[in-house]
Amino acid sequence: MPELFTGDRFLYDIQAGRPYRSAGAEEAQGARSEALLHIVPKADAPLIVFCRAIRKEWTIYSDHWRGLFNGEAHVLMLEDFSRRFYTAGVHSLGSDFAANIVWIRKLAKALGATTVLTCGSSAGGTGALMYGSALKARKMLALSPITSFNTAFYEGDPLSSPDSQRIKTRLLRLPKVLPKNNLFDARLALSDLGPGGQVHVHYPSAMHWDTKWALHVQGLKGVSLFAHGSATKHNLLDEQAKNTFLDAEISDFLLAQDDGSAKTAAERESALA
Repeated sequence: MPELFTGDRFLYDIQAGRPYRSAGAEEAQGARSEALLHIVPKADAPLIVFCRAIRKEWTIYSDHWRGLFNGEAHVLMLEDFSRRFYTAGVHSLGSDFAANIVWIRKLAKALGATTVLTCGSSAGGTGALMYGSALKARKMLALSPITSFNTAFYEGDPLSSPDSQRIKTRLLRLPKVLPKNNLFDARLALSDLGPGGQVHVHYPSAMHWDTKWALHVQGLKGVSLFAHGSATKHNLLDEQAKNTFLDAEISDFLLAQDDGSAKTAAERESALA
């Protein structure tokens, strides 16, 4: 557990075990780590667990998720270098996923964060649902998440959709990379969100499997689905240069105070149409 500084915002590399001097507009050089902690000097700030997608390159403060770093929340940024879709956790926080959850709970207590939020896209969206359900997060924001690793979920489907090859490749990898004791199923995990828990799932409705994954959690209490009819790729952010919908979701949903002033799910869905 890092020593928690006071004063200006700062960035701590948990994997390397060292802090950077500050966490302002300029990101630290070479700051690629499986676990980075952005801390803000705000006593009642929530803790966001941000699971990054599995990508070769990314930036911290200037990419699609820049809205997370507005000084209102602590952000724990995770990336699964093992490419196991976060099912085994990240090693910097413990030996397995269960140890990660214990570590994050201790971190939240040390920060004085009484509210935990999670978010992510693609594999990171899956991670957001996994960590969020285990931590009883107040809100979860997931873009194009995989909602089941149970191979039975895929049986009987002709896999004839445009994205079938991607899924075939992934299915072949699942038995090899996933822990046998963690075949995550979001419908089961999200069936008990805890008091007031909310989940937003965004997906490209033109993609067969992304739609099937989203519909797998349809109808659960507290879960809202948002179909993006104009999107033609699995990664919604690849086609959203201005990220207007994500900026709105971060400000109006994820970081919004529950005082009735935030936009409703219906209002946000109408804006996407």
